[in-house]
Amino acid sequence: MALTVTHRLRLRAAVVLALTLTLLGIPAMAQAAFTAYAGAAMPVSTATIPAPTTAVTVICQAGTVSIDVSPYTPVAFANRHEIQLFDVNNKLIQKKNLLGPDGGDIQLSGGRGQYSGWKFELRGYYDVPGTTNTWTGAPLPGTVTCT
Repeated sequence: MALTVTHRLRLRAAVVLALTLTLLGIPAMAQAAFTAYAGAAMPVSTATIPAPTTAVTVICQAGTVSIDVSPYTPVAFANRHEIQLFDVNNKLIQKKNLLGPDGGDIQLSGGRGQYSGWKFELRGYYDVPGTTNTWTGAPLPGTVTCT
């Protein structure tokens, strides 16, 4: 029984169609779903270091200015406190670490009106252990006024 040319073409087309459909279905069978998860949670948090609350007294006498920090309660998250003094151009003139909550002071000598308009800031800092990183807290600002 001999096949005609038309039957052969139809048979080839059917075989090619069957192979094509089979090959298109194979990748779908080879797909896999991965449901396992391996990872670690990274704890991240933020903290705001508030401004200290204390009295800062500025005393001007005979050409000397004394800025005295009264005893204070260390602010949350801070592991040290510092007072900084700036001139009228916002240039840092002096800074002093306050050791413990007993306060501290800055002493300046010069002309009586020389320090008018200078500013000071008292703030808490958190020095990250084992690094050189420091978190800076909000300042308690003030102005030096000598007349």
